[in-house]
Amino acid sequence: GALATIALLTVMVLPESGAPGTPPTAVFAGGLGKLAAYFGIPIAVGTSFGLLAISTFLLTTLDTATRLCRYVFQEFTGLTDPRWRFVATGASLMLPAILVFITIHGADGAPLPAWKAIWPAFGATNQLLGALALMVIAVWLRSIGRSYLFVALPMLFMMVMTIWSLVGQVMGGGTTPIVRAIAGTLLVMAL
Repeated sequence: GALATIALLTVMVLPESGAPGTPPTAVFAGGLGKLAAYFGIPIAVGTSFGLLAISTFLLTTLDTATRLCRYVFQEFTGLTDPRWRFVATGASLMLPAILVFITIHGADGAPLPAWKAIWPAFGATNQLLGALALMVIAVWLRSIGRSYLFVALPMLFMMVMTIWSLVGQVMGGGTTPIVRAIAGTLLVMAL
């Protein structure tokens, strides 16, 4: 929650006339530098801290995602011996590596990197994971006889909105075939 608040504040303090095409990391770092200036910290120090923070967030997120993917791969394949960790890591990174190096055409026909094409499905994936986590907590609370509606109602809202989004991505225009395929797979899994 604190990170989300800081991220929103850094974007809000940027002027509307920001340079188009500025990388998101630079936008975050520059915004944090300007936010820090309101508290008497030099902009250069705040911007440097912002670059360090965003790099740390990105690297730790990628590391955690890779490890979790490797663990899941090893569990599914039964290759739980630690000697298989390199093979499992390589297998887990194969699809992302392919997506990084291929270019596909967007809904408007313009070429764009595959990661940018599948980005619209990320939000639904993230919210679906959150809804499923809330579902587990609600079921656990109910099983121990505790009140669970305060968790079940937000879970229901998130699930409905996520499924609605996935249906829109599968049926709606403006998405690429790969996004429709990912959204369709997620929709089946959600249902």
